[in-house]
Amino acid sequence: MDNNVLLHLKDKREERNSEPEMAAPLVMVVENDPDTMLLISVLLRNLGYKVVEASNGEKALALLHKNSPEIIFMDVQMPVMDGYTATRRIRQMAAPHNATLIIGLVADAGRADYKKCRAAGMDDYISKPFRLEEILGKLKLPPAA
Repeated sequence: MDNNVLLHLKDKREERNSEPEMAAPLVMVVENDPDTMLLISVLLRNLGYKVVEASNGEKALALLHKNSPEIIFMDVQMPVMDGYTATRRIRQMAAPHNATLIIGLVADAGRADYKKCRAAGMDDYISKPFRLEEILGKLKLPPAA
């Protein structure tokens, strides 16, 4: 993606982690790469979803106490707290958080990565670099407004 496009998109994004409206489903994106975060978040917002963003697992856990996303896209390799650890902690939480659909974002994933995602409690994974259709395919949510 062209850097000028990225800069334009960053300027036009909604305020991060703002309080979600009731009408649109909420999706959490946990990703430490700003370009990947931007790409997924803008795609979801353009489809009408509300998005809350976190740059690592620790921030995701803190935001989870304030929000109840329908689905979480969770990078597995992040500083501070990785996605595997964050997922295990989410699965230990009380309802409804412990039942949230979690999709791992894994760089060049193979069968072993899938098993590691499942062992941590993730429902599925997407291999990076991903196609936008893969993100859309994982959105098992009611259609956004």
